Amino acid sequence: MSPDQGLSSGLFTPLAAVVIVYALLRVAGGAMTGRRGSATLDASFALLLFGALYVLVLLLYAVASKFPLVSDMVIIGAILFAFFGILLVGLLGIFDLGFGGIARARARRRGERAEAGDS
Repeated sequence: MSPDQGLSSGLFTPLAAVVIVYALLRVAGGAMTGRRGSATLDASFALLLFGALYVLVLLLYAVASKFPLVSDMVIIGAILFAFFGILLVGLLGIFDLGFGGIARARARRRGERAEAGDS
């Protein structure tokens, strides 16, 4: 079985263009004053929103076209979550009931001795 080729790199070219144009608009808007500068900054923000929308489209495309890989990732994540949850509960049980119980018993004995010594 060959490794998955992933998404085509051509799908990410518009994102590179958005970043370049955004940077140019942002610098130009910062250099301008008045309404033109504000309008340029607004246009750069609108372009950024368009880029975010395109990223969502890419995400949906990736999930739809690579669904077996995504489902495998979710299953592996659930297994890891369960493993570390069981490990955490086990360690808390060992340290609280085991070592914590020993410490509480010692403290109880010291308290009983102190009360007996005071009397």
